Amino acid sequence: MGTFNFDHLEETEFEEFCYDLMGELGFINLSWRKGTGLSSSPSDQGRDIECDRVVEDDLDKSTYVDKYFVECKHYKQGVPPDKIAGALAWAMAERPSVLILIASNFFSNPTKEHIKKFIENNKPSFKIKTWERPRLETLCIGKNNLLRKYRISSNITFLNIMHPAHLMYIKENPEITFSELFNVLDTIDINIVEGVFGHSFLMAMWHRHSVGIRNVQTGKNFHLPPMYVDNIYEKFKEHCLNLEKEHLLAPWIITGYVVFSSLSTLFAMSNKLEIDEVIDRVQAGKKKLIDELGDKAHEIADIDTMDKWIKDTPDRITQNYEIYAQVCETVLAPLITNQYFAEDKDNT
Repeated sequence: MGTFNFDHLEETEFEEFCYDLMGELGFINLSWRKGTGLSSSPSDQGRDIECDRVVEDDLDKSTYVDKYFVECKHYKQGVPPDKIAGALAWAMAERPSVLILIASNFFSNPTKEHIKKFIENNKPSFKIKTWERPRLETLCIGKNNLLRKYRISSNITFLNIMHPAHLMYIKENPEITFSELFNVLDTIDINIVEGVFGHSFLMAMWHRHSVGIRNVQTGKNFHLPPMYVDNIYEKFKEHCLNLEKEHLLAPWIITGYVVFSSLSTLFAMSNKLEIDEVIDRVQAGKKKLIDELGDKAHEIADIDTMDKWIKDTPDRITQNYEIYAQVCETVLAPLITNQYFAEDKDNT
């Protein structure tokens, strides 16, 4: 199937798609403010869609309703700054809870800078969210009726950057023994092993304690390991050896968790398609700190470090992807191959 895109839709069709998508996402009281049958409507008053979202308070579980304005922009290239001016002006005048700007492809860099400056200069009471094509693709996962209605490919773009060994591992879901896993990991640089798998090692050991599994001989729980442990790989191997001796869990439960969760996390940290979204989230967090705390924000958080983190994000994600590909080739590929040889041995 082709790449996920909206290029075949007319402007009005794209607005209708956005309207239906908001309904699929659970928004209520939807109103498509199209005043004419023309491809672009002069009477939508600065937003294409109005809708509400019921929100539950985390503290007392009471509910309230947020008002959303949604502006849809269907461009094959980047949306220019002047095309969102009306939506920003009307939102300032009518004060929704959230303004969502949706682009069928992406917002140009000048437009993103314009939004950033608008927020800095006006300090609006409402939140501004930007949804570009990668975000729309994520939101459409599992919504096959919607995709069929608008003749949109369900081929998820991020699959194109997933390593073939990762896809094969997910497809095959091999039952890996401790010895098979350690035989492979022992050949890898220990810094990569502990950097990629270390957190999963810790969580696998912690889980045993958290569910109250006891040593059948001593009757005592395993102690919760500290979050930072020297030689965590060796301690994890020892932990797995004890599990194997006690026959408490099938090895593939632990190995499957460690490999799957570690690779999922690593891939999420190396998704080159979402660099802009990662930067936007950090910038939003930084802005929230400064808005709420003012000058004290610099005392509580290292703003300079956050700025450096934002600047370094493209290079960091690129480096993470290189590590991801390396782990897929040096860990996943051998594990999958070993499974085939094991099956051949079982059949002889």
